[in-house]
Amino acid sequence: MLNRAPVYVERRSVLPWLIVVALVALGIVAAFAFGLIDINQTKKGALPDVKVETSGGALPSFDVDTAKVNVQTRTEAVNVPHVEVGSTTKDVEVPTVSVERADTAPKD
Repeated sequence: MLNRAPVYVERRSVLPWLIVVALVALGIVAAFAFGLIDINQTKKGALPDVKVETSGGALPSFDVDTAKVNVQTRTEAVNVPHVEVGSTTKDVEVPTVSVERADTAPKD
């Protein structure tokens, strides 16, 4: 009779990957819902004529408008702690972000 040590198999959970996939899908849905992405089909797709030889066929094309994000800075008065007791107000550059919605009007 052979004396064998027990074999332990590590099981890895797929839950973290499912959460990541769900968050990515939710982000894409939110981008469409808030108008950050606007996709209009500009040409219909067509299947090729199937005969003894193939000819023709075309892939659909899309015109995609995405939101324009502007990142700038502005000077803002912020209380900055000083080494001594008390604080002083200094002007520092703080980022500003503005988002312009994608054009939702149909294109010809």
